[in-house]
Amino acid sequence: MMKLKMFKFSFGFFKVPFKSFKKLQRKNYKVIDEQDIDYFKSVIAKDDVITNESDLIFFNTDWLKKYVGNAPVVLRPKTTEQISKILNYCNQKKIAVVPQGGNTGLVGGSVPVFDEVIINLSKMNKIISHDELTSTLHCEAGCILENLKNYVDALGQTMPIDLGAKGSCFIGGNLATNAGGIHFVKYGSMRKNCKGLKAVLADGSIIDSMSPLPKNNTGYDLKQIFIGSEGTLGIITECLIQTHPKMKNIELAIIALDKFTDVLKIYEQLKEEMGDLISAIEFFDNYSLIIQERHGRMNPLQEKNNFYLIIEIGSYSIDLNLKDILEDFLSKIDLKDGVIAQDEWQKKKIWDLRETIAEGASKEGLVLSYDISLPLPKFYEIVEETRRRVGYLAEVIAYGHIGDNNLHLNVCYNKFVKDENFHILESIMEPFVYDYIKDVKGSISAEHGIGICKSEYLNRSQTSDSIELMKIIKNALDPNGILNPYKIIN
Repeated sequence: MMKLKMFKFSFGFFKVPFKSFKKLQRKNYKVIDEQDIDYFKSVIAKDDVITNESDLIFFNTDWLKKYVGNAPVVLRPKTTEQISKILNYCNQKKIAVVPQGGNTGLVGGSVPVFDEVIINLSKMNKIISHDELTSTLHCEAGCILENLKNYVDALGQTMPIDLGAKGSCFIGGNLATNAGGIHFVKYGSMRKNCKGLKAVLADGSIIDSMSPLPKNNTGYDLKQIFIGSEGTLGIITECLIQTHPKMKNIELAIIALDKFTDVLKIYEQLKEEMGDLISAIEFFDNYSLIIQERHGRMNPLQEKNNFYLIIEIGSYSIDLNLKDILEDFLSKIDLKDGVIAQDEWQKKKIWDLRETIAEGASKEGLVLSYDISLPLPKFYEIVEETRRRVGYLAEVIAYGHIGDNNLHLNVCYNKFVKDENFHILESIMEPFVYDYIKDVKGSISAEHGIGICKSEYLNRSQTSDSIELMKIIKNALDPNGILNPYKIIN
């Protein structure tokens, strides 16, 4: 039998300081041993029980390299029943676990805080079926979003969400965080488009809520409990997703504006004149563009300006001349510059410019990333206030979904080391940013969740009574607290 290294609880398994977790203490969970590893190997393939230290680093590190966990083992089950057996065992032994999808989250929700066992769903990646009559996709939680998009595209359908991380994020993680994305204004979030799901509770119980019926008033809608719960109430293993007819008629434009008040004015005009034709309206500032240009992205406009809007309109009818409609609209508004994409290649380049902003920022150094919702009149004020506070210490960029009040505020540090200046940045930004959001009645998380990053600030967006109710639900479904501990509610 292979000798398992005994992992004593410490902060230095990967020689990375746990400064982000300095306020937390490890709860009294069992430290796994050889007997536990042997059990896991009796449930799933031995090759899917990963204990090699060099391999573990990848799974323990979040996408922003901000959080690094200490999991001594990663499990890659292939079925719901295997997850059920694993959780039943872990619940009896009081072994903490972290469900993990594509690990593209930005709030530390999909990596361990200490030495929790990682249950990675990458091997649960089957597309089971698509019902043409109801436009319902049945798949496992480990399916990559882009693979699902390509699958339904071939059927003349489209996925309701489209994210910059679609090439690596999993549909289960999209559900667990209630993802939105660039087409939220057209289709809504995952909560709206999930018609059913299957989840495993902490004790191994399998909750089958896979009925696709549009009307089913038989008590509580249990699937909604798991959507947005970030793996703290159960592990989602399968789902039914509503797909939509693919629009065959789409036009896209990018325009430049001088003032943010112009952005808001044009958005109001767009809603009045275009209505249901709007499928996306995205915003980014010139500071975002500058970072993108440093990494090879091209500005399709002739000159730089302060603000940019990407406007996409679409119709299921090919008879409607959307290009003329868009040209007519742009001719009537006050803009600095603008261009309508002439072909699919140009459309892709424009979308790439917007969708890879986070990626571009992450190439330059550490990023303090804030995914927030704000009333539109306050949307850019927080960006300007952040720049005043941060000064020369970092670049501040802003981009997001203007159509659903979702701002991505990034404070970009030019080093990959958490040195003294980086910690000064952290102290400048927090709790300032969350207090500001509370004052303007915004939300501290628009679509990325709470994770470990925002758990201590949950009371800025939720009342004490609401938080207490969340605790009651958590304790009822996971009395031993083994599912993604320290996340959302500490």
